[in-house]
Amino acid sequence: MSLNRFMHPRNIYRTPPDFKELAVTYPEFRRHVKQELSGKISLDFQDPAALRALSKTLLHKDFDLEVDLPSDRLIPALPQRLNYILWVEDLLEIVKEDSASDVLEGVDIGTGASCIIPLIACRKNKWKFVATEVDAESISLAQKNVDNNGLKDSIQIIQTESGCVLKEVVEEVGKNFDFCFCNPPFFRDQWEANPEGKSRTPNRPPPISANSASDVEKVTEGGEVEFVRKMIQDSLALGTQVRVYTTMLGKKKSLKIIKNELRKQKVEQFTTTEFCQGRTMRWGVAWTFMKGVDIKKAPTMKHEKPKPPLIYIIPNELKETEYSLSEILSKIKGLMEELKITYQVTHEGKHSVHISLHANENTWSHQRRKKRKLIHKQKLANSKEEKIQHITNAPISEHSKQETLGSSSLLTAGNNQDSGEIKTKSKTEEYTKKICEKDNDSYTVEDSKNLFSKDLNGCKTHMEKEETSYDIPEDQLFTKDKHSFQSSSDVNSVALENTSDSKREEESNFLSQQAAKKQKMESTSSEATDSSGKEGEISTKRPRVGGLDVPGSYLLNCDLQLKKEGNMIILKLLCKDGASGREPMHQVLQFIKNRLK
Repeated sequence: MSLNRFMHPRNIYRTPPDFKELAVTYPEFRRHVKQELSGKISLDFQDPAALRALSKTLLHKDFDLEVDLPSDRLIPALPQRLNYILWVEDLLEIVKEDSASDVLEGVDIGTGASCIIPLIACRKNKWKFVATEVDAESISLAQKNVDNNGLKDSIQIIQTESGCVLKEVVEEVGKNFDFCFCNPPFFRDQWEANPEGKSRTPNRPPPISANSASDVEKVTEGGEVEFVRKMIQDSLALGTQVRVYTTMLGKKKSLKIIKNELRKQKVEQFTTTEFCQGRTMRWGVAWTFMKGVDIKKAPTMKHEKPKPPLIYIIPNELKETEYSLSEILSKIKGLMEELKITYQVTHEGKHSVHISLHANENTWSHQRRKKRKLIHKQKLANSKEEKIQHITNAPISEHSKQETLGSSSLLTAGNNQDSGEIKTKSKTEEYTKKICEKDNDSYTVEDSKNLFSKDLNGCKTHMEKEETSYDIPEDQLFTKDKHSFQSSSDVNSVALENTSDSKREEESNFLSQQAAKKQKMESTSSEATDSSGKEGEISTKRPRVGGLDVPGSYLLNCDLQLKKEGNMIILKLLCKDGASGREPMHQVLQFIKNRLK
């Protein structure tokens, strides 16, 4: 699987070079390519001569560099080295100083015969370098490449002793540096360097490209881990004499060891990244002792392994749908339209169908809850309408007369007030006593209407007023008995209406505080639930930057595949690049399971 899409965003090789164009322009490169029957131009990456021709051609075309790459030395991978240089550019933006010179200077530890990093960085960024190397022959070849490109004023090559990493070089030159590069030999011995050695697991495929590196470029005492440990010790002694220290590692297991070593040495400011290109990955580590900077803010290049698909074997006994690929496809299309999920059939064959799905909002979560709320809301509206109609028009029964009397007494209490106390005696008590003294047989519905019409109208007025002022929930307006008001909030509201101004203000403030607390608790609960992804709906909007939608960052972005295998039809959901997660896929699949029965 190609890792090119995980390259640094500024890497020009994110788009692979056009071999046909290169073959037309560069005759030397044309000798190493072949044209297939389809017309495609291909290159044999197992041929060292072909790789060497490709690197030399790209260096000339993209950086105007004439570089000699000997057959017995390492052929540098340009996309990888460019990834490294671009990452160091980002790091220098984090640790830059206002007093720093416009021309940045750095050290390249182990520059190799090609001197590739200093050559590209000098040509691209006008940086200056001190390049170190142990092997005398590699130094001679590197110096030749520097001279041929007119960069001897920008690149100084120094031969160092075995075991010397950085400290001696900085002390010898006698100046501070802005950065350092390091690409140490990966292996500790020839056995480990051998592709058949212990460094390669049996199930790992062989390298896709040839390796012409010499022993001195592949092997060092203790391997890359020991080399970088020495570099860390040198950095502790040098401190801020180098603003940012960086190294590239060839093995993932080395990354964890080096990070633990930095923590052990109390190096607080360090960060890591991945260098992805083609089918090869390397790892970068950087640290600094500069004060007042956060090196972890530097952009990192990370890749994610593809997640396994979600698989569902559709039951072969469906109640409302025929068990065939076409019928199930039609059913799924209907479900997607119901959820307002955009879909596009990208492939439709006899035994398989591929559909691309994406959505910006969550329309599939808590379908049952939404239906229950809708039904409950409709019932409440109907119930309210029936009860109001019943109260205003229907005759009052003997049982409800007594309850209405009690409620009316409560609702009309407090009309008069003495020394802050609500009087208990009122006109309501007087006609209540009169009613109670009457013989039940002589009491008529007409009497009830005459005696209570005024109070019923008053109740209705108070109720409407309190609804507007305090937004009492609908389920508190009426009790199970259709003819009586029994909500404590109603009574308190009426009492509050008739109390003194000071007491009314105090109680109003109390009610406002309680409402605010309730609203805050509901908001907190909702936020906590949303973040958990269990009860509340997950984030329902597509990410935006600067007011614009982020490409490929849909809330749901996946492929749905239907495949007939024997007597079974299998549904698969595969996450695409840029999707915000697998949780939306799980939820959509559950919705399909619930509805596809």
